[in-house]
Amino acid sequence: IGPAGWILQRVLTDGGHEFKGVCVTGCTRRQIRVTRTKPRHAWTNGFVERVQGTTLHEHWRIAFRRHYFTSRAALQRSLDQYLRFYNLERPHRGYRLRGLTPATKFAGDIAR
Repeated sequence: IGPAGWILQRVLTDGGHEFKGVCVTGCTRRQIRVTRTKPRHAWTNGFVERVQGTTLHEHWRIAFRRHYFTSRAALQRSLDQYLRFYNLERPHRGYRLRGLTPATKFAGDIAR
């Protein structure tokens, strides 16, 4: 059960090798179903591609110009800080969020 009280039932991944082996074993052990997107299928990959592009453009390109990261932990702290901003403060203009933050939308969907 996650922080919002939801039970994770399914994980949708692409066909990348990082989502095989240990990842599938861990999900199976927790009774979480793993499904894969179709290759080059924008309908299922579009949102993921968008958040990855936004993170690259708004965070990593700037962070790598301003900081010299010397550890994986430092990279993770930087990403965690950006994701807090992305999910809690940054308004999103997409048709699903319409100016809300993902956290606000998520909380609203829980209240329904």
